[in-house]
Amino acid sequence: MRKDGKIRYAEVFGVPLDYKGKRFVLLSFEDVTEKRAVEKKLEEREELYRNLIESSHTGIFIIQKNRVIYANQKTAEILGYTLEEINALKHPYDIVAPEFRELTKQRYMARERGEDVPEGYEVKVITKDGKEKWVKVLAKRIKYKNEPAVLVNIADITKLKEDEEMLKRMNKLLRVSGEIKDMLLKEKSEYLIFLRVKDLLEKLDAECGIYVGENGVPLYVPPSIKGLLKSPGIHSSVFQQKVEDCYLIFLPIHDKDFPGTIVLRKKEPFTEEELKVIESIAKDISMRFKALKIEREREIAYRTIIENLKQFEELADRLRNPLAIMKGYIEIRKEVGDGEALDKVQMQIDRVERILDELRFREIATFELKKILENKNYRNNNSSDSAT
Repeated sequence: MRKDGKIRYAEVFGVPLDYKGKRFVLLSFEDVTEKRAVEKKLEEREELYRNLIESSHTGIFIIQKNRVIYANQKTAEILGYTLEEINALKHPYDIVAPEFRELTKQRYMARERGEDVPEGYEVKVITKDGKEKWVKVLAKRIKYKNEPAVLVNIADITKLKEDEEMLKRMNKLLRVSGEIKDMLLKEKSEYLIFLRVKDLLEKLDAECGIYVGENGVPLYVPPSIKGLLKSPGIHSSVFQQKVEDCYLIFLPIHDKDFPGTIVLRKKEPFTEEELKVIESIAKDISMRFKALKIEREREIAYRTIIENLKQFEELADRLRNPLAIMKGYIEIRKEVGDGEALDKVQMQIDRVERILDELRFREIATFELKKILENKNYRNNNSSDSAT
């Protein structure tokens, strides 16, 4: 401590001496106060950097001469290894997925040589337990202990990649659903609808089998599905189940006259959100089958009405003949006698009554058909509004 009370730091050097037969120590002092202050600042800065790196939400490590010489705790968490295991890796690229390994190695070597290569890119890595993860890599050339090295920063983007993939899958499914809706509006045959739906659903990276009838008669079933399934069974709604190393998804088509089941085979399962879209596809097909039945019944009824109208015209023509005959007998009754004329007139009256009975029957039948058509149109419009 100095006279003024300030503390100074010094390095003391002692040298033993012999002087006039006596032992002495020669002491020298060097003021190192400024040097110590600089060292303290460096220690504080290193501590700050260490705390920042260890508390980072991303993995940070340094590669030098193809070895990991430093890694923070987050790197260990992302990769599933301990820090000791990471430092003991024979080669840092052992953790990179095979399809990205050579790319990563070449970029590291070029960067360490000082060449200009992209700092950021995305790769897959293999964790200690064998799982694949996507990481975003930011790498930069640095000097470490006066030798070239590479500072690497990695962030786990697996969830982001999965969300992107899920969004792509959902968009693809919605496009296929829209194509099926457009096709249903145009197609008039249940069999052709089934086959067209099969082609469209196979765009979802799935194999598709078609079973028709309550007993599940195969219309088109690939061997891969046939080998896993004897019969699709009867189901009330869409569902999926795992069979061996794949998933089977069942789409029941509910129609009284043309029931069926569509079976999809996929390596990966559909999510709950995807299954909701699949359910809507099955309902659209069922509704179209019912609409086709109503359209056919309507066409038959219209043709019957047209036919009856034609019959009305013919019956009206047939009525004119007996009426003309009766009129003629009335005019010549004096020549043939009243009795014979009345008999002839009665015969024509009977004939008119038979024609009128037939006309009345056709009128009632036409009226009933009209009522049926009106009811079917009403129910069809209501069901369309409900579906909308």
